[in-house]
Amino acid sequence: MFGPMSETRYDAIVVGGGHNGLTASFYLARAGMKTLVLERRDLLGGACVTEEIAPGCRASTASYIASMLRPEVIRDLDLERHGLRMVRCEPGLQAAFEDGTVLPWWTDHERTVAEWALVNAADAHTFDRIDRRLKELARYLQPFFLEPPPDVHARGWAKIREGRRVYGRVKKIRGDEITDLVEFLTGSLGDFLDRHFESETIKRMFLANNVYGMHAPPYRPGTAIGLLFHLLTGGDDEVQGWFGHVIGGMGSITQAMAAAAREVGAEVRVDAPVARILTTDGRVHALDAKVTLDDNATFRHEWSEYEATQERDEREDAAHAKGLQYVGLDGYVGIIANGAGLAMSTVDIVSQVGGQPANFLDIGGGANADVMVNALEVINNDAEVKSIFINIFGGITKGEEVANGIVQALGRVEIRSPIVIRLDGTNADEGRAILAEHESDRLVSQPTMIDAARKAVELA
Repeated sequence: MFGPMSETRYDAIVVGGGHNGLTASFYLARAGMKTLVLERRDLLGGACVTEEIAPGCRASTASYIASMLRPEVIRDLDLERHGLRMVRCEPGLQAAFEDGTVLPWWTDHERTVAEWALVNAADAHTFDRIDRRLKELARYLQPFFLEPPPDVHARGWAKIREGRRVYGRVKKIRGDEITDLVEFLTGSLGDFLDRHFESETIKRMFLANNVYGMHAPPYRPGTAIGLLFHLLTGGDDEVQGWFGHVIGGMGSITQAMAAAAREVGAEVRVDAPVARILTTDGRVHALDAKVTLDDNATFRHEWSEYEATQERDEREDAAHAKGLQYVGLDGYVGIIANGAGLAMSTVDIVSQVGGQPANFLDIGGGANADVMVNALEVINNDAEVKSIFINIFGGITKGEEVANGIVQALGRVEIRSPIVIRLDGTNADEGRAILAEHESDRLVSQPTMIDAARKAVELA
């Protein structure tokens, strides 16, 4: 990886700044390794994020409940000191039925048995027995989540060591427990419920509980493992089957993790996509990464030799001459965004809604008239572009400045394709109000990223 004027070497590079990557980076850095985390989006967290879904409204946009956040991780990273606050979900699950019945599944076992008995006494008794057995079986699986999985390919002494390790974890398991464990690991949830329960309401409670984490039809083999999966320990009190609401949304978890990682020396970067990871003789080489070269240092280097290695088409040459980060693609929806992470996400979402992106174009932190004119000229000169999607998230650059820059640019460039704009972030309302005064069938503003992507594909 290259900095502006020097080369930096790392002992470990973690690709992806989600909760797993951030946790790994903490332990690597704490062990004394120089560690770098690369996240392609402009926001850390992966699926564990809190984002603005409407002006002034923030929500967890992917993962929504904390359940299997290991107590060891909470303690090692000292996440509470870094701002993490969680409140137990009580009840953990609650379902409403067609007849008006609302049935809860409490974390308090006895309370659940008592309420379910009002629906079907026999099924409540069966639940009492099965839930206790499930918790016993889950305890056998628990240790394997904190150590490498068994190496089934081990040979010689390594095979003996692996056998001893696994045996140490399950040596107390009884024959009937092995039978049950195999059933839960390989059987279908639907068949299991049909064998043990009478009430459709009780069956549907189990089905509702299995929806998250097990996205498969209930009669597919292997779906019964969800019953064990949800009884693994979570939370800082090591409670089986623990579910928690995170104050501030799920992004509070990863923000606390990032703070912990940085505190022990890990370097964390956003807007840092990685194209490929290549290995030679067992060694990893970072190639096609995002590289920054300081123009002020060009006199120190053979700049012409570096330039000669760059393969660009005419569009990319034009963008490079204007100082834009641009990669030409083969589609028909032109893309302009500020920030590499947002530009990559825009490319992805256009593809997701059925379109074909024509390019990746990152205009950087500013979105003034001159920058926007340069971007629009590059996009406009691509004969394959049928519509243009401008996706701007205002940060330091405020929404009204962005909007004024777009309006001024449109007055200076004769655009042949319809434009769809999504503007969000700082002073977004003020910016949208300015754009609204200039809207037409050729200039459309949309409130969300996915709405804008769909509109851009529709107009293409």
